[in-house]
Amino acid sequence: MASDGPNTWTLDVPRREVVLQRMVDAINRWDLRTERNINYRSFEPISYLAKIYHTPQCQHWAVWALANLTTVYPAKYCFLLESEGGLTLLQEIIQHDQPYGQIKELAMMVIKNCRQFREQVALHSSTPHSDITESEEIWQQLTDRGCQWLLLTPEHHLLDITESEEIWTIASYPSTPPSDITESEEIWSVALSYPSTPPSDITESEEI
Repeated sequence: MASDGPNTWTLDVPRREVVLQRMVDAINRWDLRTERNINYRSFEPISYLAKIYHTPQCQHWAVWALANLTTVYPAKYCFLLESEGGLTLLQEIIQHDQPYGQIKELAMMVIKNCRQFREQVALHSSTPHSDITESEEIWQQLTDRGCQWLLLTPEHHLLDITESEEIWTIASYPSTPPSDITESEEIWSVALSYPSTPPSDITESEEI
């Protein structure tokens, strides 16, 4: 009702101004880090309210919701917000004269949350193992250790292939497993073909 404008408010009690103020008071008491059991597939309903310049209190609720979601669930909602043009909308709110200060502060918080999340993603993408699954990471660890063992014990050849082909084949192995064995059997096959006596410079956990 509030987003429809003052002309649609036909109630004498409570008055529209009183309800809007109570709404703002409630929003100011909410914790931005509260987890919410709501699954948004689109921010379109929230974005609609964020555009209600004739009633800034509606914008206050909408931008608070975005600030909450991008604070608590950045990985889930920052990309969604950006893909739907949410950051552009928030910039427009910041530059507009109508929204009051609290709304603009929340809008800037959302933009900051998304910027920090993008920076974290960029940082992790440049770190080894950040973009592979747990099973692929196990493969990579086995591969790395296997290559070191080849240098120490070249007489052991994994998977009955030549030494020159060895490293390349093992490195690509996770994406092209043999069709007649399972992934777990594949890992054991490689592990069991290692030398029975591990090098002395690795720990027991690394040996496993």
